[in-house]
Amino acid sequence: MFALALSFKLTCSLRCGATYIGFCSLCADWVVRAAWKVALRIKAAATTAIAIIAVAASAVKAFNTVLAQNQSTAKVGAEQLSAFVAGDDETEKRVVMQLVANIGFDPIDVGTLRSGRYLEPMGMLLISLGYDLGMGTNMGIKLIKG
Repeated sequence: MFALALSFKLTCSLRCGATYIGFCSLCADWVVRAAWKVALRIKAAATTAIAIIAVAASAVKAFNTVLAQNQSTAKVGAEQLSAFVAGDDETEKRVVMQLVANIGFDPIDVGTLRSGRYLEPMGMLLISLGYDLGMGTNMGIKLIKG
């Protein structure tokens, strides 16, 4: 499962103009299914496709490079994990980056949603290592800056 933070500033169709931050597992199922179809057609990140489908929304991608078991702690052991954040709306992206930091992650701004496409394979790799190759879920990604 890919986790995805969506920051919506919507018209009455979804949340009456309020800002909404959530994970794709909480999003309307039809939005997620439609987004994957669009993403495959246009060769883009699922978040980009959601932004296209929900034109009144501002989509911000985050958390999908963190296994679900580590999302509430932002750590593996004593190590702080990085959370990579992508979005086109700088204001909404700052909201999500602050949420990420408040949880305890090291927030990494990776640019626009176009860059968010590269985050999805990172999540797939973690899932494959943990489940397919039997390494378990006690792992994560940390960007080391020198």
